[in-house]
Amino acid sequence: MSTSLAERLVGAWVLESYEADDPDGTVRTPFGPDATGLLVYGADGRMTVQVMDPRRPPWERRAVTPDGDRLRLTAQPLEVAGRTTIPRLPWRRAPPQSCATTSKWRSSASAK
Repeated sequence: MSTSLAERLVGAWVLESYEADDPDGTVRTPFGPDATGLLVYGADGRMTVQVMDPRRPPWERRAVTPDGDRLRLTAQPLEVAGRTTIPRLPWRRAPPQSCATTSKWRSSASAK
């Protein structure tokens, strides 16, 4: 009996490289030659991925602003496609039960 694609994907996967092909055939490494990352597929069908550029400076303590159940992260300037941006990521703590299923998380995340 063969296993399904979903069953074969379950587990943690470590990034070997991050490459981007330009239309002219040039292969770039946007996160550098030593990009790191982790991809995890769960048996329940969920997945998460993290990709990092080790050349990027670490987050500065002042860039993390906790306020009760809210958190604001402000990153150093980031260059994407020739434009410099300053990423700001506001977060709010998810109730423990919201992590039980994707549909519960979506409904609680959309209720502000």
